[in-house]
Amino acid sequence: MIVFFGTSRKPRGAARAMSLIEVTVSVAIVGVMMVAALTTLHGTTTARRVDADRQVARTLVELLMAEIMSKEYQEPNTVTASLGREDGEAAGGPRKQYDDVDDYNGWAATELRWEDGLQIPNREGWRRTVEVVCVSPADFTCVLPAGWDFGVKRITVKVYYNDNEMASLVCLRGRTKHY
Repeated sequence: MIVFFGTSRKPRGAARAMSLIEVTVSVAIVGVMMVAALTTLHGTTTARRVDADRQVARTLVELLMAEIMSKEYQEPNTVTASLGREDGEAAGGPRKQYDDVDDYNGWAATELRWEDGLQIPNREGWRRTVEVVCVSPADFTCVLPAGWDFGVKRITVKVYYNDNEMASLVCLRGRTKHY
């Protein structure tokens, strides 16, 4: 007779039941790990998309601000301090008609276009707004009453995507120089 020490024989039914429990636990563990991995992947993908959208917004806000800052301080050959578009500078027309900074005051667009009026492709859901106000040279946060102009205008450009503000840029434009 041969005797094996340290081993015991289990009935066949007990061995199968133990395997089934181990498989069930393993599947549960793998399932939890899979959910955790997919959640992490989703978070990473969402963060990358938001970062890409913010970069687009920064580019859109900087391009429009550069366009505005390239214009004259006020309507050529006038001394009026009124803000807004003059005759021939239609609110819905191409911005290439705008010849001074304050022509952009109150401008807003839900359809993004270049200065010449051509549509910027693949930018559905985006919009831009512009506010131009005259401010005190001593305190750029102090907005002057309508008709007052001491030589400094504060320009604020904002970009939104799906009604969420994604970027804003504030610049000062003086009669003689940029601040």
